[in-house]
Amino acid sequence: MIMTKKTLSFLAGLLIIAMIFFELTAQAAQNKEESLTAVERLMRSDHIMELDGMLNHSYRAAMRAVADRKKLKQEQIAWLKTVRSACKTTDGLEDVYCDRINELHDLEIKALGVIEKPLTDDEAREICRTMAKLADAGELSLMAVPGKAFSKLDETDKRAGWGLSAAELAKVVSFMENDGVYENNVPSEIFKLRLKPASKPVLFGDFKTFGKCYSFIIHNLSMILSSDHVGATGDSQTDQTEEMVGLDNRDTVERYEVDSEEEVGVWTLGGRDYPVVYRGRYYLVTKNTWHTLWPIGKLAWITPDGELRDLALFSTDESHMTVISTNDEGLSSNIARGIIKPLTFKDFPAGRKLMEKTGERVSSTGLLKVDINGDGVVDNIASFEYSSGVGCGYTQSWIEVLSKDLKRIEKNELSKLLSKYSVSEFYRYKGKYYLRGSDGNSGIFRFDKCKLTRVCTIENKTKTTMVRYAPFNPKKKQ
Repeated sequence: MIMTKKTLSFLAGLLIIAMIFFELTAQAAQNKEESLTAVERLMRSDHIMELDGMLNHSYRAAMRAVADRKKLKQEQIAWLKTVRSACKTTDGLEDVYCDRINELHDLEIKALGVIEKPLTDDEAREICRTMAKLADAGELSLMAVPGKAFSKLDETDKRAGWGLSAAELAKVVSFMENDGVYENNVPSEIFKLRLKPASKPVLFGDFKTFGKCYSFIIHNLSMILSSDHVGATGDSQTDQTEEMVGLDNRDTVERYEVDSEEEVGVWTLGGRDYPVVYRGRYYLVTKNTWHTLWPIGKLAWITPDGELRDLALFSTDESHMTVISTNDEGLSSNIARGIIKPLTFKDFPAGRKLMEKTGERVSSTGLLKVDINGDGVVDNIASFEYSSGVGCGYTQSWIEVLSKDLKRIEKNELSKLLSKYSVSEFYRYKGKYYLRGSDGNSGIFRFDKCKLTRVCTIENKTKTTMVRYAPFNPKKKQ
């Protein structure tokens, strides 16, 4: 093609316009960055964003409960303009967020005035079912009461009632040492819960247990410090769990469908306790931190007297894909519903020896031989999985691209791509290959010569149900 002077002049003009456009775009981005306040920059922290979500939830809950909504709105605006905007560090921002969320919880509890009323059996059952739905929707954590890291408490925190005196801390440490199951006898986190509207808040502490399948268990520090309760506090949760395991199915609202009833008691493995506020009362949620499919394992009511009253144990069904948005409804729907099934990895015994050379331990290996790039060359894609098989059952799985002779791992463009998208499954449909990504790239993507095009965005949904409910007024056995 022969370029005329007119054509070259036109192309040069387009190039200049493009350069000006990109320069203006870059300048706009820089101006936007510079216009951000110090607090807005600090709020980019994942933890601050999490606290911001909790703050918004607690504010809405308080607005629904209080009589003078206009006053609360004005107070919230004032807090944003004066308290939050004055923060200079992430730690300082975390601190004021924690204080404000607790203040909003207090307002909600006082307005509802239900915390000291007895919790009925029907109400407790309904709350358990609601908590299961909130857990599946990912909203349970928004109801959490934020604590403060014990190691970060400053003098202001201690004056505000968050800390322990030297003598109180020594008593707590001594008690935990006698119990013998805690890795750190100093609380990792402190929670300040107002259990009765007219009383001072009560401190609760989060402690880490020993072992590979450690738990984070919350104890009422006030009970530990009280000579009347020291002897009973340490075993209260264990006693309640044993009581639940021993319940007869005739006394439960939901029948337990697992072969061994002893499995009910494994809620402690890898568990983490955290308090939540719901309808004017405090509850303690035990979340299984090792198994992401178990957003809630157990629920207990924190009574106005600071005791724990077990309500229910939960089971979460295996997650299933839900399509959020798509460019190919038929393909996405069929993959999500399991009509288009993932490609099968064949058994690959040699994979274990290959991993032994790298120092990795594996329990199962698989091999998939496909021309996934469509370039006429068959790619060897191996899957590896390691599972401890005991205790908390830690499992790790990953994908690697192998050389043609299957004797080494290739660090090529395909391997980088699979790693970046945290690939878990492969599909073939109408002559094209697709993969399922996870983590930050959750969705279905189509291969096109080592480039990926998103077909749909997906989410993993869970279904949590009560498997064991502890009635407040169980029927007497005949």
